[in-house]
Amino acid sequence: MVDAQKLFEVVDRHNQAEYEGDLEATMATVGPDPDFHIYPLGLHLTTREEVAAYYKGLYDAGFKEYDANVRNRWAVDGETVVVEVDVEVWIKGDFMGVKLEEAQKVRIPQIAILTIRDGLVAGERSYFDLHSILQQVQGGQEEGGGAPTIQERNKALVRLLFEAMSASDTAAVGALLADDVRWELPYHPDHSSLSGAFTRDGILGLLAELKHSMPGGLHFTLHALTAEDDRVAVEAESHAETPVGTFHNRYHFLMQLRDGKIIGGKEYADSAMMASFAKRFSAA
Repeated sequence: MVDAQKLFEVVDRHNQAEYEGDLEATMATVGPDPDFHIYPLGLHLTTREEVAAYYKGLYDAGFKEYDANVRNRWAVDGETVVVEVDVEVWIKGDFMGVKLEEAQKVRIPQIAILTIRDGLVAGERSYFDLHSILQQVQGGQEEGGGAPTIQERNKALVRLLFEAMSASDTAAVGALLADDVRWELPYHPDHSSLSGAFTRDGILGLLAELKHSMPGGLHFTLHALTAEDDRVAVEAESHAETPVGTFHNRYHFLMQLRDGKIIGGKEYADSAMMASFAKRFSAA
């Protein structure tokens, strides 16, 4: 049986050290052989020295004493905690590749998946919308600027979804999907075996199956996002290296959101490309 409270206590100690900007206390919560992925920055930290350097950079920029709105958190198994949180923090100096001469408030919605072993944080997979962060700091947002619109927040959540999908991280994807989500692939069944509608479990199962045909992951590049009301339209491309060669496709996704979760998706792509790939894969 999962002892969620013990896992949460470890996460709380780690987060408290982050809040205080205390590097020594932070590292006291990190295990001896860390495995940290900061996906939006392309960072994979595998030594305590690398983790310490990452946190030192955050704290030097003022990433501490932040306001955190924990939207949800849960224990997935005996060693994994998923946290969905919105952070507001004042930063100054070098941050995310941008140098800020004056303190500026930044809003960062994020999802973190933490692995807990022997009472310490052994690993973390972190997702946040780097695009919206850079827009805030590069745009010279006025001090204490207005709250993001629902459309801006929805676009940020959709970017998080595709970051998680590109990393084949089903726990992070699951954190963004509503329980009653419906994902439609309106392809002709003669052209794609994936045609039809998928529930939450079906979507996560499909992502797990993709690891077999695309062991390196299916990576998405988002070219444009347009938001109106509760919908976000996405123009995207995908790329994957597979045992039968390179897979590439172009897409238009129409996403629907409610209360910070994906409740619907329609995926339009080149079904002929999918059929060709499926034929090559089945013949291999």
